[in-house]
Amino acid sequence: MFHIKYFLPYGLTLLLMVFSIGTNGVQAIEASTESSRLTIEHTLASKNPVQDRTFSVQLPEGYYDSENTQYPVLYILDGKENLSFTKSVVDFLSSGGQMPSVIIVGLHSGDTRTADYVPVVTAKNNQRSPSGQANRFLNYIDKELIPFINSNYRTSGYQLLSGHSFGGTFTSYALTQKPELFSGYFAQSPSFVNALGDTMAGHMDAFLGSDIKQEKTYFLTLGSEPALEEGFDKIINLLEVKAPKDLVWHSTRQKGRLHMQTRLIGLYDALEQHFAKDWPLAQAAKAENVQAHINTVSAKYGLEARYDEASFAEETQALFAAGNLGTATEMAAAFARVHPKSPIAHFMLVNAYSRAGEKAKALKEISIARHLIENADVATRTELQPLYGHLGRLEKRFSAE
Repeated sequence: MFHIKYFLPYGLTLLLMVFSIGTNGVQAIEASTESSRLTIEHTLASKNPVQDRTFSVQLPEGYYDSENTQYPVLYILDGKENLSFTKSVVDFLSSGGQMPSVIIVGLHSGDTRTADYVPVVTAKNNQRSPSGQANRFLNYIDKELIPFINSNYRTSGYQLLSGHSFGGTFTSYALTQKPELFSGYFAQSPSFVNALGDTMAGHMDAFLGSDIKQEKTYFLTLGSEPALEEGFDKIINLLEVKAPKDLVWHSTRQKGRLHMQTRLIGLYDALEQHFAKDWPLAQAAKAENVQAHINTVSAKYGLEARYDEASFAEETQALFAAGNLGTATEMAAAFARVHPKSPIAHFMLVNAYSRAGEKAKALKEISIARHLIENADVATRTELQPLYGHLGRLEKRFSAE
């Protein structure tokens, strides 16, 4: 019996080769043009209050390739400052199969930032604390911004909200006031200080005592920030005692991290944890039915879960190594459905069927894999020549048996 591990590197080399092709000057210019098409600036005349509000929309790569594909949306506060690294984090996680591609909407803050992000506060014991009208800003997002985004872009209806500092305060406030609006609420270094901290604790206490009809996630992170610790701990204590089962929450203390550093690390952790329970292909490998899991995840996020060849090859190989032939066969079949022109996918099925003694099915997959290699470009044919020869030998052996 042949060993899949020996031949897997050829598949990975193929992927690297495909991604490296096409770096001449003309294509670099095309990429630059495409990048400019993917970032759009908007100004919206708002009624909450009456003023012009600006925001940026960052579309995922491939957005214009299909008129039918819809995407989840990640809304981030202080978008002008946070959009660039948010895109990098999302690109890194999505390209690695840890989360779906998303549309990012960066809400630019301005002179009304404090008023927008902070709820009405009643000072106690003469504590000085900022007070705003976050309810008004939340209505703008709910009644004006989100409908605009949904009307002008291909959105799936799955939405996330992320904010830092006062933005983290607002994200937490939005959870307590309109938990149905987003599926995930991410707060980095939320400013729960003095009377504002008491106000937010009151909102959180009331929210945790209400009925949450759908699962929500709430992720908080704090660096080494002594001024913010007391209010942060108040919220954590409430969550530990009163959080219902449908509220999935997690807090992280990033010791040694400064206030501005928690933005990137906290967002990365939140996105990774939020999607970890179902999106990564490794979760499909644990399911009773691989394709059914992929279908369920696709329906949940409104976006077809299409994993790359390297992810499929890695998970299939791991299942073979663990001796889980049934799930390995399911994974290989899903691999071939998503990447029907991949010789590696069909080679995985050859391995699965031959192990199961299904020679006729193995021969069919051998024929497909060899045909794909024969019709590939010269570089790919050269790279996969050892695999092509091995498939030929298997074909002779299986045909003779």
